[in-house]
Amino acid sequence: MRGLVRIFVGALALLAGAAQAEPPWKQAGDRLVFPLGKLSLPVRAGTVAVTETGEASHPGEALDNVAQYASPDKAVFATIYVYYPGLPHAGLAAVATDSVIHQNSPKVTGGTFRSVAAGGTDGTALRADYEGYRTGLTSIAAFLKRDRWIVAIRVSGPPERRSEVEAAAKALLDGVKLEGGKPPRPLKPLALSACPEAGPQIAAKLLPDDSAKMAPLGMIGSFDGAGMDALDEASGKTTYLASRVPAEFCRASLAVKSGSLLLLRGADGDPVFLDGRTVLVVLMSDSGRLLEVNHHAKLGGYVLTYHDLGETGFLGTYDRIPSDAQLAAILSGEDREGTRIRVPVKLSPLRGPMITLPPLDLKSVPAPKPPAG
Repeated sequence: MRGLVRIFVGALALLAGAAQAEPPWKQAGDRLVFPLGKLSLPVRAGTVAVTETGEASHPGEALDNVAQYASPDKAVFATIYVYYPGLPHAGLAAVATDSVIHQNSPKVTGGTFRSVAAGGTDGTALRADYEGYRTGLTSIAAFLKRDRWIVAIRVSGPPERRSEVEAAAKALLDGVKLEGGKPPRPLKPLALSACPEAGPQIAAKLLPDDSAKMAPLGMIGSFDGAGMDALDEASGKTTYLASRVPAEFCRASLAVKSGSLLLLRGADGDPVFLDGRTVLVVLMSDSGRLLEVNHHAKLGGYVLTYHDLGETGFLGTYDRIPSDAQLAAILSGEDREGTRIRVPVKLSPLRGPMITLPPLDLKSVPAPKPPAG
């Protein structure tokens, strides 16, 4: 067969829904409904109310959805993001957002995430409070996970109106409703410490492409790496499988042409789950764009993976964890072989996942976008 082999994975119901071009948000009485994620939020939360809904990017794909709230004088405001990243891990999303907040507001204080209640269930959201954000604002950030969706809640306002900011955040978290019978996913913040030493100095060897491993890689790309949900046949209840992302990382920085990126190193070892163990993450944005090194012994080594909104791409397999210099060269595009995506996986809430298996000799495939400067 010439060209690309395309494998469509997903339920027929999802395929049938692909033709629907309905807006991602609906208002039903006093509820703002996001049907694709089977969740809803209150239209009014304290002194803020919905002013606008839509898609922040990727129009028509429902990957990056946003709802804006504001008080009558616009001084207190909130934003809800519901987005569909390749690796939908709430702990990583919280760390990425915290990093961006501190980069954009050097004088900001706070940012320690803790588990809080959402929708009336304890321990199902991550929350951090900030002071001195941008122009001195009080700000609250919270995250929860629904299937493959990450829900980010941001509420901000002047420090003298902190009570309104607090009331709006509480009303939004308390007012989240999940439909479909699945229990809220328990969440704990990642435990972070400073890395005691520099990363690997010896360059890793890029292993030859193995056509026999392309399909398994594609299937892993269709998994929820943050822990898939499963039905317990004995009890009939939904349970959540383990995430390949460990609970503890040390943090360092990776120097790239545009500046520096937050790099997280995890302990190496046995697979956390069937899809391996995440041993390194480079956070490239607060919208789910990241580079992951996944140790998967059954697939021959350390798999370098690029994630973004609605996509996962497998860049190559190495005999060890790539050095910082290798990672920087890949992210800058200088290492062209390292940036070549072997197996692209498109992830759509409308159509389900699509895996593209290239012939072994294919050399011209998309490379990941370099980090924005």
